[in-house]
Amino acid sequence: MAQSTRNSAAPNSAASRSSAARSGKKAASARTMAETVSDAAESVQDSGQHLLDRVGRTARNAGEAVMDRASEARHAMAETGERLNDRLRQAASSAEDLAQEIPARVGAAASRLQAGPLGEIASDLRHMAKRHPGVFMAGAALAGFALARLLTPRGDRND
Repeated sequence: MAQSTRNSAAPNSAASRSSAARSGKKAASARTMAETVSDAAESVQDSGQHLLDRVGRTARNAGEAVMDRASEARHAMAETGERLNDRLRQAASSAEDLAQEIPARVGAAASRLQAGPLGEIASDLRHMAKRHPGVFMAGAALAGFALARLLTPRGDRND
């Protein structure tokens, strides 16, 4: 009977050693897998941080570029305003000169109308209309308005 107990114990201990060996291999495999997953997680985290840093730098650079362009546009607008101011002052000065010159020209034209022959005046008007059509049209409109005011009887006016 002692023999049979030994024989039955031998297969049990071999089976348990085999089972322990399989359990050890599984545990080692699980540790390797856990290390692989941990390494992959660290790699993903590093890649994500790198990507976040790149996006941050790109956003900062884009913001700085926008601010630079806005500053350039502001300077350009200021320069344009200064040029416009200069041109308006020049135009005002020219308008002043013209306002002072108009009475003298009107006086000269009145003298010429009184002294000159009608054919010469008509010829001068044709030449002026060809050289300065806008001025001629404005003058004709003003002359028409003045004639209408002068020729309308006083009773018909709504003054």
